[in-house]
Amino acid sequence: MNNRKYLLTAMIAAALLIIGVVPVKIAFASHHVSPDNLGAPFSGTWARFGDGPATHWLAMGGDWSVDFYQSAGTEGQLRISATSGTVTGQSAFRYNSCGNPMESAGSSYRIRIVNSGQGDRGWMGYAHVSRINPSSGASYTLGIGSLSNGTRIGWTEQWPYQAGCYEVTTAQGVHWHLEARQDSHFSCYISRSNNTAVGAGVTIGRMGSNATATKQAC
Repeated sequence: MNNRKYLLTAMIAAALLIIGVVPVKIAFASHHVSPDNLGAPFSGTWARFGDGPATHWLAMGGDWSVDFYQSAGTEGQLRISATSGTVTGQSAFRYNSCGNPMESAGSSYRIRIVNSGQGDRGWMGYAHVSRINPSSGASYTLGIGSLSNGTRIGWTEQWPYQAGCYEVTTAQGVHWHLEARQDSHFSCYISRSNNTAVGAGVTIGRMGSNATATKQAC
């Protein structure tokens, strides 16, 4: 029964996207028990310049977002954990950050978050990702399919300045834009002060939240 429910929801959402309508959030009680933890992709600085999740731009259409800072060449990984069952990432959808076909502000990924007991819960997004390994110069692309905790996403990079999208002029501004969206109700973020150091894997948000609007703390 649960599988049919999630399949029907996915089919409805796909149909709405085709005709240009943003899917509404459908409330299933099972999405709001035993939340899954969304972790920091690397050790970095949370909202270095003061624009935290309560005010930050929802560039991907998510529930909350933040810029997370670290020097160029830092590897970022998918960091997720479950409070019940097991959680994995699924089907990494890639497109160009800032809508630029030349990828001059890096790649963006949306990774579905799937819990073994609760099903498909939503997605975690990462923008301004470099696909070039700084050590070897080789190109890397995050695979499609099941993605476990610790899977490499890519690296940080200082991209050329782009007004309204990637307004970085110094090494201190290098960051990934992080964003999350839950399929029903809303994903929430862990409240902390701006310009705060956060370790790799430390929980920054949750999927399976009972938040009632965008940009709400857990």
